[in-house]
Amino acid sequence: MLELLAGLALVLTTAADDEAVVRKMIETKYAKENACDATYAENYVADDATEYLPNYLRAMPKEPQSEIMDFEEFCAAGGKSLNEPDIQMIERIADDVILVTGIGSIEVTRPDGTLDYDGEYSFTNIFVKTGDGWRVRHLHVAPIIPELPTVPARD
Repeated sequence: MLELLAGLALVLTTAADDEAVVRKMIETKYAKENACDATYAENYVADDATEYLPNYLRAMPKEPQSEIMDFEEFCAAGGKSLNEPDIQMIERIADDVILVTGIGSIEVTRPDGTLDYDGEYSFTNIFVKTGDGWRVRHLHVAPIIPELPTVPARD
């Protein structure tokens, strides 16, 4: 019985440790992104990852299409992205899988100083343990639509 409890404690400790590693990865990624460090996604996303990420959350101007640039060009030209995720849940759901959900806010300013996007989003990240450590295998981001005022019903 003591061996079983010791083994369970080891698994729980490992799960907590892995969750802490993933949390630190997320915090580091966004700190680098907000500092315009183009290496922000290195060692973060798995090579075979799938993602659903609307363009406005890529820290690039949306309109007109001809102005879209990559992250390094965007930052070098003076663009800024302030992306602040708030992890709501982080849970190891299998030995090699961690599920992360949360909400966040993002403010993207174009290189010319105009505000391109300011809003909130929800996110779900699925991390898998690979030979190189934890990596995002799937990423889903969706905008949180502001509540619209209600209109009274007509008689």
